[in-house]
Amino acid sequence: AYYRHEQRDTLKDIGYENIPEMNEEDKWISETVFHIIHIIGTVVLLVTWFSSFPHLNKTYGVILAEKWLDCLCIGHTFRFLTYISTTLPGPASHCRPGAIKPTINRPTSLYDIFTRKSGGDDPNCGDLIFSGHVFQNIILSIIVTYSINKIFVNKVLHYFVLVSMWCLCVVQLPLIVAARNHYTVDITVSCYLAPLVWFFIENRKKKEIEIIQDNEEVAL
Repeated sequence: AYYRHEQRDTLKDIGYENIPEMNEEDKWISETVFHIIHIIGTVVLLVTWFSSFPHLNKTYGVILAEKWLDCLCIGHTFRFLTYISTTLPGPASHCRPGAIKPTINRPTSLYDIFTRKSGGDDPNCGDLIFSGHVFQNIILSIIVTYSINKIFVNKVLHYFVLVSMWCLCVVQLPLIVAARNHYTVDITVSCYLAPLVWFFIENRKKKEIEIIQDNEEVAL
């Protein structure tokens, strides 16, 4: 996607028309919110590895981690297929016309394409539809929502964790637009695709369990 990207004017976007762009020095805020959501979610899931209460409720860290990774695998496969099929002009400041050319440090060989990792002094352009940050936030929040009552005994802690994660998910949406990391369409697609992927994985797991139980009954 980065190799195919060209510096062009950004698309018309309703989010950009209503949310002013952040200053460059403030754009770290969006990434910080993303990391806080993942820290909270990861801590919750780690509890299942070190506490007996989740096991009493048949909630296991390995199963939750498998669901998380399954969702990420499917979601990022879809994401690759969408952003590589149509190259949109990047809205980030270093992807627009007039950006300093050395900043657009495109890969020049297959080795670069498969080994370089964007970030920091080597930014990226072109991987837009849809937002991986929003997708991951929603998937992790859904997993925690569906399992937290079987992980913690304290009901107050349940509500605190869930409200914190979902509020941060909502807060990050305008921050991503303000930082010009994604278009509004990127965020919109993530918001409905993430729950669809989750319910697909969850229904598949339930069917697998039903098949195993049926086989056990036949064996008996």
